[in-house]
Amino acid sequence: MDIIENRITEIIQKFPSSPYLFIGSGFSRRYLNLEDWEGLLKKFCSSIRQYEYYKSKNDGNLPKIAASMCIDYNEMIWSENNSAAIDFRNTHLTKLLHSSSALKIAISDYLIKIGEENVNPQYSNEIEDFKKVSIEGIITTNWDNYLNILFPHFEPIIGQDELISSNSFGVGEIFKIHGCSTKHDSLVLTDEDYLDFNKRYAYLAAKLVTYFIEHPVIFIGYSLTDENVTEILSSIIVSLGKKDIGKLGNNFIFVQRASDEERIDFTYKDIGGTQIPIIVIQLSDYSKLYRPLSQIKRKIPVKIVRYLKEQFMEFIETNDPTAKVAVIDIDDNTSTDKLELAIGVGIIRKLGAVGYKNIKAGDIIEEVLFENKSYDAKEIIEQTLPDSKGFIPIYYFLSKVKKYDVSKLKSNAETNYKHELKDLQIKQYQSHFKTHYDKSKLEDIFLLLLKDYDKAMRLIPFYDFSKETSELDKLGDYLKEHFHDYFKDGKDFRKGGSSNYRKAVCLYDMLKYQNITTSKIEVKPNDIKIKKKDILDETSSN
Repeated sequence: MDIIENRITEIIQKFPSSPYLFIGSGFSRRYLNLEDWEGLLKKFCSSIRQYEYYKSKNDGNLPKIAASMCIDYNEMIWSENNSAAIDFRNTHLTKLLHSSSALKIAISDYLIKIGEENVNPQYSNEIEDFKKVSIEGIITTNWDNYLNILFPHFEPIIGQDELISSNSFGVGEIFKIHGCSTKHDSLVLTDEDYLDFNKRYAYLAAKLVTYFIEHPVIFIGYSLTDENVTEILSSIIVSLGKKDIGKLGNNFIFVQRASDEERIDFTYKDIGGTQIPIIVIQLSDYSKLYRPLSQIKRKIPVKIVRYLKEQFMEFIETNDPTAKVAVIDIDDNTSTDKLELAIGVGIIRKLGAVGYKNIKAGDIIEEVLFENKSYDAKEIIEQTLPDSKGFIPIYYFLSKVKKYDVSKLKSNAETNYKHELKDLQIKQYQSHFKTHYDKSKLEDIFLLLLKDYDKAMRLIPFYDFSKETSELDKLGDYLKEHFHDYFKDGKDFRKGGSSNYRKAVCLYDMLKYQNITTSKIEVKPNDIKIKKKDILDETSSN
């Protein structure tokens, strides 16, 4: 291993927790050849005045330069009658609400088109290594959308408004503190934007300081003199107090482009007379940083940690026990000394005896169609299905059990294990199907009833699926396509109900999985009959 990379690995291995990345415009310049802030302003001057005019008028102050440009750009958009201006007005008419809107929209339109196809090929290997880094989260002042593309499973939090109003869990998030091109009005561009930003800075600073004290922070794409960085570090000094600065240790790492040889320096940065310890890493090949970052081991992936925090917070705030969060045998009289916490990720087992009773019909159907829940089939059969209401698929779960005594199945008056074809058909639609759709292929029926999928669900049970075996897969795809039209968070949310959709799912379940078993069952409310033998032997196993 390279000496520098080996030293970086040693530094990172001493971190007590996963780091945050604080990413600036130098990152986008390196990998996307994007302009810096001043370069971006120059780019959009071509249709109004020379950049030097605005620079001299505003003494080189970039936020004020941007404010002056906004006024002239807005005037140009509304006064010019060339095709470009007319198209711009027609496209963004409802968004042109302020004098700064036109320029912000133009900048956003430009940046949002920048994607992976724009990556400088010289650094393509670095980007591949960067995608693998194990980090807690990202803070950035960049407007472009490239980080969102690189970390699609991270939740973007745009601007101070979203930081305040949304639930931030401090993990698996991209804090875009100066806005993002996906929301043009969020861009912190003009002196007025900065004034508003600074007025509300206290909450942001408090949030970031918490993360920065608990995690190492790696600055990429910033100079050591960048005002954004200085402001953040000043906030940390105020929060900690000068006497406790030493607690930070070597938590701050600045990565800079090497002018000659690669090196690592342990030094200090002066912030208002206070010396903050920092590590400065000068690199030509940034993969020497990214590869060690990818070796950080986490007990639980970032995506799952954020999901667990989100689910637990939702449970606390709504007090609504779900299949995803179960609280058992706890009340106000429970001693905290006796509390035990168990976390199961991916599958609910013995703890799921309670959890499985709370699984909703939509979750059952989602598992049958998408196979994405990893449920224990035996628990579903014994705990969930008997308490389900309405039409519910069963053969998928029976096909997952190696041996199961069907006589153990329980039922109640509201449980419909309807797997007889006649039970899934609505008789009054039979003649309508024969008259209009009997000779149609399944996909033709879907096209003819493109907007009326409720009607399609009522007609599906009359279709002869013995014509072509591939038709069953098409039915499965169609049911997946419309799943979210009927269910949300496991619950049926359609005003007219999901009965016909559920019948179609039961048909799919019966046709696809019934033949996997070595016997057929007929289940009626309060009456279970087994057609061949009492024990269902199933050819596939868990």
